[in-house]
Amino acid sequence: MKIRWKLLLLLLAVSLGPIVAIHSQQYIGMKELAHDLGLGARDKIIERAGQQLQLLAYDAGTLVRREAETIRSVLLTQAYEVEQALAVVPENPQPVFWTALFDTSNESVPGITTSPRYYKINEQGVQTPLPISYDAQVFLLAPGTQEGDVMEFANQLSRMAPHYKRLRTGHTDYIQWQYTALANGLHSSYPGHGGYPDHYDPRKRQWYTSAIERNGFLWNRAIIDAPTHQVVLTASMPVHFPNGEVAGVTAMDVAVLDLMGKVKVPTAWSADARTLFVQPIVSTDSQERQLITLAQLDSADYAGHAWDKPIALRTISSSDERIFTAMLADMQKGKSGYKQMPFKDSDSIWAYGAVGTQGSYLLLIVPLADITADALAAENAIAERINSEFLTSGAVAGVVAIVVLVFAVIGSRTVTRPIAELANAASRLATGDFDTRAIITSRDEVGQLGKAFNAMVPELVDRMRMHESLQVAKEVQQHLLPSNSPHIDGLDICGCSVYCDETGGDYFDYLRLDPGKPGRIGLVLGDVTGHGIPAALLMATARGMLRSRFEEFDKPEVAMNAVNQQLVHDASGGRFMTLMCLFIDTAARKLCWVNAGHDPAIACNLEDGTLSQLEGGGLPLGIAADWTYDQYTCAVPAKGLLLLMGTDGIWEARNPDGEMFGKDRLNDLVRQNATDSARALMERVVSEVHKFRQTQPQEDDITLIVAKISPVESEQGGQSQQNIEDGRTG
Repeated sequence: MKIRWKLLLLLLAVSLGPIVAIHSQQYIGMKELAHDLGLGARDKIIERAGQQLQLLAYDAGTLVRREAETIRSVLLTQAYEVEQALAVVPENPQPVFWTALFDTSNESVPGITTSPRYYKINEQGVQTPLPISYDAQVFLLAPGTQEGDVMEFANQLSRMAPHYKRLRTGHTDYIQWQYTALANGLHSSYPGHGGYPDHYDPRKRQWYTSAIERNGFLWNRAIIDAPTHQVVLTASMPVHFPNGEVAGVTAMDVAVLDLMGKVKVPTAWSADARTLFVQPIVSTDSQERQLITLAQLDSADYAGHAWDKPIALRTISSSDERIFTAMLADMQKGKSGYKQMPFKDSDSIWAYGAVGTQGSYLLLIVPLADITADALAAENAIAERINSEFLTSGAVAGVVAIVVLVFAVIGSRTVTRPIAELANAASRLATGDFDTRAIITSRDEVGQLGKAFNAMVPELVDRMRMHESLQVAKEVQQHLLPSNSPHIDGLDICGCSVYCDETGGDYFDYLRLDPGKPGRIGLVLGDVTGHGIPAALLMATARGMLRSRFEEFDKPEVAMNAVNQQLVHDASGGRFMTLMCLFIDTAARKLCWVNAGHDPAIACNLEDGTLSQLEGGGLPLGIAADWTYDQYTCAVPAKGLLLLMGTDGIWEARNPDGEMFGKDRLNDLVRQNATDSARALMERVVSEVHKFRQTQPQEDDITLIVAKISPVESEQGGQSQQNIEDGRTG
């Protein structure tokens, strides 16, 4: 976009901006006010609804807890009456009514009738009345039990019907069945009823086996009642013969849906509200806390569920794991409360009240949309009115904008002409016309910019020349480094140098000292302090000195002393150079080295992969002229040796977190890739350092040499690794 159009838009913004800003601010303010009013109302409604639901869940939970304690007391009395009945043989036993009589609604059963509370649910969820009798109990024989074997006990229990009836007085809303099952296979239940499956054996039911195992009172997990297929909670406890032997188990069923039906959610919310009976557990697989649904206010939910199979542990959860976990934590502590979080992608209020039965809870879930419907309708009405007012005032602002546009177009042309001239001059400069100049006669800031542009062009030419000179210096320095690795039998060598600037202070070289000994070569690696041109010049100077001195002297330490003395006089500005010279003699299977303050080389024994360092050294070159350097030697292991020389640009490389690459990582790379070629290991090290830095720029030069000495099978290398670790002088 041209600057004239930008200026035009700026003028429009300056002139129309205040009008639009004020108008928009008023609109936004009114929208925010409407939103705040609606939000405040919604928050109040949600808070009150949550408190109301929490109180409702708490009261319902308290009611269930009280009933649970009452049922415990009733069951203890029931167990006492059963044991009393089993302790004597009655002179006049009451009639015994078997289950077949109830299945056929036989008229011989006294008081047989139907009740809305007692019905059977088929697989399609359809309810059909179940005949019952409050005047008689029903007797059932478990599979394999003969009537003659248990008739004596049936006569004893025949007197329990009045006791059952008396004990359930005042609790008929909750108590479904009262029954006693003996170990010999006799089962009696009150009120009398039929509907038992053919293979029903009470001794295999959870309430029976758990009571026998615990030998005391307990509440059992919700199950499907065999005659009615309704969900029930069972309280059970063992009963004994007079001699203390366990006779069987007596129990009571509590209809879960009857309990939950007492929870009355307000009519405005009841259509989408969910009432559930839940229990927090810890998953045996993942050890995570979960919330399972024991029952919900819909008996059809369990339609078709087999009576002799445990109810599957259905889990309920929310997409907001943080709030859901907080609710589970409350439940684990036995607390009641309410939370706001999604349920099946719908934001809802979850209110929960402790029941106290096996750690179970009554949970009410009501969608927020039902709770806040009235507040949302009022907020929408206000928003529609505000939008109407905004459209009217927007039309007035549009007329004003057209008038301002005409004046802005005229003014922008005068201002942008000098800027266009400057842009054209910059375009000519970009094509290589360094004689171009911007002709601007104005005395304002644009005129000053034109003068600065005209003064910049000659300086740009000078900088381009300097850049070309640096490129030439880089090429010259690259030619000073070896372009190819030497080829020596039994020796694999590879080296490289990666500079962080155009030129650098790192240096490596290969020295062929004695043409008569083709298996002898010197590896040189050094690091000059600093970067750029000064470091590159000192590196080039040191290279020339090293090559001439090592050709002049046979002993490496003597040559190093001579180079040091000359560099002390030639180096300036406090610059110095660390250097390590390592000589490999493949024929003699020997290493010797001289170190001037450089980090020791890493040696890896190819037989067992152990790492060591070529220790020994002195001051860096260029510091003290009177310093003398020592030579160190060691033998090469028979199985071969891997050597790595590097500069601190490797292990001092940092990632964006400031962490250094470190020598431990380098040692691991050497150990893990010791069987690779020298070039492969070199490239792997450079690659890993680059990956470690990530987006962090390279701050120092990286130089390394990798040398791999092949094994000699005819030699024995048992003591060579020890020599490397000692680093003793020759």
